[in-house]
Amino acid sequence: MALGVMFLFGGMSCSGDGSEVDETYPFDMAHRSWAPVVVSGIVPAEGGMGDKVVVRGDNFGNDPDKISLTFNDKKAVIIKALDNAIYAFVPKLPGEYSTIKVEIDGQEGVLEDLKFRYIINAEVTTIAGIRNVRGDPPTDGPALEATFLCYRRLQQFVLSFYINPSRK
Repeated sequence: MALGVMFLFGGMSCSGDGSEVDETYPFDMAHRSWAPVVVSGIVPAEGGMGDKVVVRGDNFGNDPDKISLTFNDKKAVIIKALDNAIYAFVPKLPGEYSTIKVEIDGQEGVLEDLKFRYIINAEVTTIAGIRNVRGDPPTDGPALEATFLCYRRLQQFVLSFYINPSRK
């Protein structure tokens, strides 16, 4: 009987704070308030706004709502947290070289050996309207119905106007 009970509970053990830890997922555990928060690295070490990063360390816990991850005091959006890693998005314009700081329940850990290098990403996108590739004149209207000229078509239109000004 004792062997059966040991086999049944063999996959579980207790952590230092008395809560059970599933041995199959040893890093999926709550923050331990008696242990320090340690930040040991960030991968990749450079990136731009919205890039995904992994902050490595120890004693982060598994509750993203309790964790504050900042790049030069600019708060990052946390995707997932494990006790040894935080998966997050880089915030907007934290500065060229950022100090990485993790705060949990008043405890703070700072990445001392490395600063994150922020790279400005320029991206041009259409936020409203539809590109008019047929060359029809642009039309005003609601965001999903408005059209604008494709740059190449606009360039051809301008060139043909200067060559033949009577064309409209």
